[in-house]
Amino acid sequence: MNDQQQINYRNKSLFHRLLVTEEKTTDMLEKLVGGRLTVQVIQQKMIDSQMFRESILYTKNDHFIVSHNFALIDPDRIPRRLYEKIVSKNDGIGEAMNLLDLESIRDISTYGWKNENELGDFHNCPVHLRFANGEFPVPFKEYTITFQDLNKPGIRLTEYFNPQMIRSDLSEH
Repeated sequence: MNDQQQINYRNKSLFHRLLVTEEKTTDMLEKLVGGRLTVQVIQQKMIDSQMFRESILYTKNDHFIVSHNFALIDPDRIPRRLYEKIVSKNDGIGEAMNLLDLESIRDISTYGWKNENELGDFHNCPVHLRFANGEFPVPFKEYTITFQDLNKPGIRLTEYFNPQMIRSDLSEH
């Protein structure tokens, strides 16, 4: 196996671990890129009784976009303190959950790789990601988060990960 094949194999292994883990995604992304991530909320609005939120996570130092995320949040099925943090738009969902030390269960419904023409939000509307994926398929995962004592999923997430995130200089992390 040559050096490029070894790097590609390591990168695929790291992405696979990211896609199948039920750990907090933000924590794992910060380990992969070796630093803290910042959230930018692109849009946040109420649709019927649920909040739709579109955001990106990027590295603080070089503003490299790591993920583009879509969340559907049921305010009645998440802790009130978390809802207030989400509404403020200052914190990412994972960051807010960490700050509040909330226990939750993640249930991954699907994951894998999508081509650009397959990307969509919760209503299967096409989306344009804020990072250039070129001709590479985009790794993604869809899952729900259920909070202790609430028994039903309160947040539904689709996360698209920048395929350029795991660069050869980061592949040892």
